[in-house]
Amino acid sequence: MILDEEINLAKDIAFLDDKPEEIRWMFKGQYNECSLIFRVTNERINTKEYIDILKNKNKILSVIASGDQILNSILFGTKNIDGYDISMFPKYYLKLKMAAIEELDINDFKEFFYGRHALNKEMYKKVSNHLDEDSLKFWNTLIGMDKHTRLANSDLFCTDVSSIKLAEDNNPYLEPSDYKKLKSKIKNINLRLFRDDVFELRDKLPDSYDLVNLSSIVVASNII
Repeated sequence: MILDEEINLAKDIAFLDDKPEEIRWMFKGQYNECSLIFRVTNERINTKEYIDILKNKNKILSVIASGDQILNSILFGTKNIDGYDISMFPKYYLKLKMAAIEELDINDFKEFFYGRHALNKEMYKKVSNHLDEDSLKFWNTLIGMDKHTRLANSDLFCTDVSSIKLAEDNNPYLEPSDYKKLKSKIKNINLRLFRDDVFELRDKLPDSYDLVNLSSIVVASNII
């Protein structure tokens, strides 16, 4: 079963101190199916130019990555979203962020993802009520295994846990008033998520979008 394989691999990445060579390869080189999770976007989404691009798009294709590109797109009015990522893990992180937005106020959201006790079990119990079945099993396993917030500081993530300033600087939805707007919109979207190389997705996707967000994939893939 694919979900069980994804969970077992995530467990090995997060909790194995002496990682075998078949796991170590994923820390090197270009994006791949086991690429690690970006905790937060490194794009300056919180600029007028970027916001103007995101505003009032009906249908978009967007990288999943940290989930922040998609969350900000929802904030600025997009209701139909196809998300893609070559890695197996980002879809679960996006679903966790979406569930947390439904359940938590902005301060608890920041604490849950970027605080000293990130991904702690007590907050997770509340958040987990909003997860779909696969995401629930994924995070129940990983957070259930965790001791002393090791998961939040583990090799499963490629961004430091204390990245709150980067998150606040780059994300409009982490402004208090915009967070409330996003909370009111988060359920009313059509979201499809694909684990695939975006350049091999053509036959699965519609003919056109109002916006296609490739992020850094084109550069990382040596396409240009």
